[in-house]
Amino acid sequence: MLTYPLESLPDFQRMLTEAGVPPGSVNYHSPKYKAQVSRSLRAWVADYYAFFEENRKPEYGNFVTFSARTPEEITAGKLPGLRYGFSGIDKGGVAKEQQLGHVAFDGTKLYVIATAFDPTAETTKFESVESLRRFEPYLLKIVSGLRLPVAKK
Repeated sequence: MLTYPLESLPDFQRMLTEAGVPPGSVNYHSPKYKAQVSRSLRAWVADYYAFFEENRKPEYGNFVTFSARTPEEITAGKLPGLRYGFSGIDKGGVAKEQQLGHVAFDGTKLYVIATAFDPTAETTKFESVESLRRFEPYLLKIVSGLRLPVAKK
């Protein structure tokens, strides 16, 4: 799991502001707040997809299609979040790459939990797309059971 302090994410700060989330506000119980954070996280995922689609063009060429997964609302501990991902599918329908991630926000930090089937990656990867697919339901249970937000000391 990676954590990013909000002050290190100017683009995400802008997304929060555009969604109507006042800086420093946290109200997990408010449906309005949850909707605003969800809108911000969806914008973050859209940027993530745009980056990786552009990044993979030289590698994929005309042989592999970038296919983004529709983000799904999840709970990461007590935080609202999204599950997202993408696949690189060749012309024969075979996944050459599959990324899977979960993102949540606690008002001060963005939490990103990700893994992949990516033969070129050195860490956080599965050896086959089948192994990743078998693990996916367990990962969702792990993410939902995390102790988030992290208690402030």
